[in-house]
Amino acid sequence: MSWWNSSWSYRKKLTFDNSGQSENLVNFPVLVALTDANFNFAKAKDNGEDIRFVDGDDSTELKYEIEKWDKTNEKAYIWVKVPQIDSESSTDYIYMYYGNSGASDNQDADNTWEAHYGAVWHLKEASGTTPDSSGNSNTGTVSGVTQGQTGQIHLAHSYDGVDDITTVQEDPSIDITGNTYLTGEAWIKPASDGEGDLARILDKAGAYLGYFLLVREEDVGGVKLRAQIRFITDTANYASATTSTRMTLNAWHYVAFVFNENSDNKIQLYIDGDLQNLEIDTAGTGTLGDDSGQDLIIGNNADQTRTFDGLIDEIRISDNARSNKWIKAQYLSMTGAFITFGGEDGQFISSDLGLGGEVAPTLLAASLVSDTGSGLDIGGLWFGVSDLGSGLDTAGLWLEAGDLGSGVEALIARLLAVGDAGSAVEASLFPEALATVDSGLGADVLVSLLVAITGGEEGSGSDRLRVKIESAAKGGGMRLTPGTGATSIPSREVHL
Repeated sequence: MSWWNSSWSYRKKLTFDNSGQSENLVNFPVLVALTDANFNFAKAKDNGEDIRFVDGDDSTELKYEIEKWDKTNEKAYIWVKVPQIDSESSTDYIYMYYGNSGASDNQDADNTWEAHYGAVWHLKEASGTTPDSSGNSNTGTVSGVTQGQTGQIHLAHSYDGVDDITTVQEDPSIDITGNTYLTGEAWIKPASDGEGDLARILDKAGAYLGYFLLVREEDVGGVKLRAQIRFITDTANYASATTSTRMTLNAWHYVAFVFNENSDNKIQLYIDGDLQNLEIDTAGTGTLGDDSGQDLIIGNNADQTRTFDGLIDEIRISDNARSNKWIKAQYLSMTGAFITFGGEDGQFISSDLGLGGEVAPTLLAASLVSDTGSGLDIGGLWFGVSDLGSGLDTAGLWLEAGDLGSGVEALIARLLAVGDAGSAVEASLFPEALATVDSGLGADVLVSLLVAITGGEEGSGSDRLRVKIESAAKGGGMRLTPGTGATSIPSREVHL
């Protein structure tokens, strides 16, 4: 089994379900949401500094951004840039590595979001300005907005339907001027259709220029979604679209608009990942208005007469036309329906023993540690290998964990011998779990153990010994240190 970096003790396999999308998703930002149900936070550093993501080749490190890491409440939200998720695949995967007390924070938010993203606002801050994760520094300045509210993804901003506003200074990265495509996305939880019955989600529009996305026409069924792209003319001339479907009030919805000037000068609208039927579907004509001097407003318009009423989260602007497959996959990713978490793999401790000819057995000593305050249990771990010229011929294991002063908690003794199988891998040995006796010490005692040994010849005179250790008990540990003749095997501690 390959292992990306021996300094990391654990990993999980994250498998993507793109079976419903007939498109390769390239440089796709996936949301990895961790909870106590799919991740043991005790095995990672306090702020997730040791988290790493590696592509399926178990070699290529991936860019990622931690939006939130909360060890106390056992929740984390991490965005990972995946190079490609294959069309209609349910088997593409990456690895998540963790468990390295010496690791430093390695996240790279700017490069997690591919170049088409002009702005990415997570709206995760409880106070202060609103940073942009895209690397384009489109920071928002808030006025009156209630920050730090519970969002669809971590936190969100609340707008009061009266006068709240977030202002982002104009920048070419969020202009429609000079572009023939534009995509805007957001999560919203509308309480009504807001100020003037035309509450803005985002707005970068002036007279005959720019674009906006809003909710309107509150009714029993909720509110509709509307978007406009403005063109230069003597009279009102817009590419305009309004959904026939209404969104339920006081519920979270993922909304998006896509504009493609090269296609038909029309706008597509999406709600919860699905392309919508439109009751208004008007194409623009002429030349796109120049919005290069227009600030972008979140939750209002520049005149402060269209205040949103409700919560807004995770806004993005892109200078391309995102496909319906991409938008659907984004919705699935942000609702926990895109990733399956595999079980936890413990690290194989691997070392080239350099065996050739007859070699004395290699020894590896171990001590078993518990959290009962007694410190060291008694114990030992022994491996023997010898090479008679044709690979690994014998392997032995002895292990016991015993008396803490109040009886025997666990005991195992086993000796295994394997003959030469004549292949690259000579043996794979799996002892049974420890026999246990409950002495009232509870979960602090090591209650189960799995040790796997794999030996073989990986080239002339080269053998490899691997050990995997797992335990059902939390808080304890096993320290592996070289014994006599095992100087090529590094000392390391595996936390259980």
